[in-house]
Amino acid sequence: MSCFWQPDTMMAGKFLLRLSVMMLVPCTVQGFMVFVQKVYDSYTFTLDEALYYKSENIWFSTAVEGPKRVIPILESKTWHVVCYPFDNRNYDAVGVYLNVPGVMRVIATFSVVGTSHAMNFTHTFPKTDTVGIEKFILREEFLGLLVDGTVTIQCEVEFHIPYQYFRHDVFEISKYRVPDFELIVEDKRVKTHRYFLQLISPVFEELITNLTDLKPTGLKIDNFTFSTVKLAMEMAYGLSIYDLTVAKVIDVFQFAIEYDLKSLADKLEEALVDNIALDTFYTIVDFAGRNGKELLQQACAVFFKDNREQITQTREFSKINPVYMADLFRMSLAFDH
Repeated sequence: MSCFWQPDTMMAGKFLLRLSVMMLVPCTVQGFMVFVQKVYDSYTFTLDEALYYKSENIWFSTAVEGPKRVIPILESKTWHVVCYPFDNRNYDAVGVYLNVPGVMRVIATFSVVGTSHAMNFTHTFPKTDTVGIEKFILREEFLGLLVDGTVTIQCEVEFHIPYQYFRHDVFEISKYRVPDFELIVEDKRVKTHRYFLQLISPVFEELITNLTDLKPTGLKIDNFTFSTVKLAMEMAYGLSIYDLTVAKVIDVFQFAIEYDLKSLADKLEEALVDNIALDTFYTIVDFAGRNGKELLQQACAVFFKDNREQITQTREFSKINPVYMADLFRMSLAFDH
């Protein structure tokens, strides 16, 4: 075979995508924790046995690039695989790399199909860059991995992309209507639509209905900060959101509970379930316990069961409310039976 780089015929053009609208996880980008969307893709290519016998001079400084693949939800952004077959400048090995248009975190696994040979790496790209595994297949390993004269390599990639928007279908209608109502918080005002508030919240509907003005134009909110109320309405409308932290999500979730914004609360609870990690566990456990959020409590118990030794050795664990701690042990033990 003369072609040493070819997309696998069973995989060419097949785009593997598993994306949840609110599949968010926390990661650190430029010093602060942000929520991200997880997107998956997979690409498979084949290396021919003939390249093993090529002259060293042919491969010197030669990179072979796979096709550019669009990253979902980014539309104009692409990624691709770069391969150095037996790059003799530094390593007598097959090197495999990813070219990624940062800013994002990537978890990549390269594997030789039909074998147990696999390697992975995790990298946070602050800008467009090419990063990978320099010694994926050593020269002495190559011939032993051949199947019918070729080595088929699969690259599976998990992109953690900074989350930018939270969209409701009603946004398409509301953006064409002039705001006719305001939520007054800390002497500041969040512009909104009266009909929208009444639609998404029975609490707001009752409060607005009971206002004495013939045509009310505002409602005062005393128990939340301006930034929390503003962010909650931006989420409800579907506006672009950046730098979304766990603390901010919990503040908005508390607002959604207080004013019975069921749709928003459900989505935020799903988001927190997907974002339980060692650095968010204690905050989420406390919030779930204080608000009796059973789904969130169960998710915390599952995480606790899987990471019990690591969690119980931390200083923060001793600060958990004893009632919530007892619930964690009780529910995690129940999962074992």
